[in-house]
Amino acid sequence: MHEVITLQFGENANYVGTHYWNMQQQKLDDPDLSADIMFHETASTRGPTQRTPRVLVFDTSKNFGSLDTGDNYEEKDNGQQTAASWDGQTDTYHTQQHQKSEFQHDRSVEIEPREIRFWSDFGEVRYDSHSLHPVSGIAHGNSLGEMNTFHEGLDVIEGEDRADDVLDGEFRRFAEDCDCLQGFQVMADMYGGFAGYGSGYLVRIRDEYPKKSIMLYSIGNTTVEDMDTGRRMDAAVSLATNLENVSMYVPVSVPSGLARLFPNVQIQ
Repeated sequence: MHEVITLQFGENANYVGTHYWNMQQQKLDDPDLSADIMFHETASTRGPTQRTPRVLVFDTSKNFGSLDTGDNYEEKDNGQQTAASWDGQTDTYHTQQHQKSEFQHDRSVEIEPREIRFWSDFGEVRYDSHSLHPVSGIAHGNSLGEMNTFHEGLDVIEGEDRADDVLDGEFRRFAEDCDCLQGFQVMADMYGGFAGYGSGYLVRIRDEYPKKSIMLYSIGNTTVEDMDTGRRMDAAVSLATNLENVSMYVPVSVPSGLARLFPNVQIQ
């Protein structure tokens, strides 16, 4: 088995991805498993090298919670450059930073579901500094900054691609870090903007790596019966588009009809 790069697109996918990486983290010391497939070693300024997931995580900036995405430093630098070249009055506004959950301070604490605000609140792994990627519809594609539909997400990634090749930078860094890249494991929202954004990203990966395996887990947080018409259309378009570019497509959603089979089971 050789290296696998994981990509996660959207809030639903990242909730599932957090559980997945928690389980992987717990198995890191298992001598029967090769950690190098899903993890790589990264240098740390605070001590020895650490194992971090080979993953690229995409979501809106608000959904990262207290995780440091690096945007704060970039915004600060841009603000200082603007102030230096402007003679007029300037006003500075800072976005309130989210506080870490109790579990993030102390991993021995049990976190209750009602205490979870973001998928990062219960994550056990440390991410590589190049793994986290906030996506905004404001900068590219959608002037309102919303990514509610498949096509809005597709517009955003096409806008990013016009500005710069989306596979350059962090994606290329992860790919070149592999000795013999086996393929890609992808978790993406089944509908909504990140379904479109992820689909556009997969098109570019398939063009770049036509012979590599791509396994896609398409993730929804409701049953198909409970989806409104818009979400059903999004899911259908996403499925039709992605089948052209993936090796295996696995739909993952709340099981339909489970409550009828087991009346005492309450799905939350």
